[in-house]
Amino acid sequence: MLPFEKLFELNKELFYILTRLADSNLIEPFRQIYGELCSFFRDSIDSIDRKVLSLGEPFVYERWQWENNRLFAARFFQKEMNQAEWPGYLTKVVDHMEDLIQELDDNDAVLLSVEAKLNLVDEVLATIDHKSGSSIQNDLIEESRKYLTETNNQITAIGNHVSFCSSYIRIAFYAMTLGECSLCSKYYNSFLATGIAVQQFSQWIRQYFAEVERYILSCNDNSGN
Repeated sequence: MLPFEKLFELNKELFYILTRLADSNLIEPFRQIYGELCSFFRDSIDSIDRKVLSLGEPFVYERWQWENNRLFAARFFQKEMNQAEWPGYLTKVVDHMEDLIQELDDNDAVLLSVEAKLNLVDEVLATIDHKSGSSIQNDLIEESRKYLTETNNQITAIGNHVSFCSSYIRIAFYAMTLGECSLCSKYYNSFLATGIAVQQFSQWIRQYFAEVERYILSCNDNSGN
């Protein structure tokens, strides 16, 4: 077993490479690294968890990086697990993230807190059926609503900030998914007001924006009728 520091660096490198490959058409390298990543997490996640949870306050950014990566990796495990066990596993991953979010909020690390909350919402909505499901799934959806509301409150308290541009799109998309129409419209318009071109963001952010824009235009058409 590699020391924690080496595991952490390897983890970051794997996610960096995987993210780059996911934006390309290089399917075979993506599949190969996908398999290696899953194996890596199975072999080392408990060891890293123990070390990360023991890190003190000065290492909150490192903890933030790890918990975000672990949350992202949970999606990879979904197809390999018994689907009856999956919601329980995701709940444990979310619990880790919630502990970190509380620490970020306690230390007024607003930008990191907003990012962590949106990542939590993203993974929950991407991996469970938000329209119907077990009580555990429904609880996770309600947690997503709560964190979306908290994120809205934090951004509203701060006001417009260049660091929030991609967050506007993400909040609009998650609000649309959860049926929060007014919140979706608010952040769609907030993004338009920045005057920043959506083309400068990553592909998945652009996809979110396109889906929100179709939704908003459809709502406007229906209200006009």
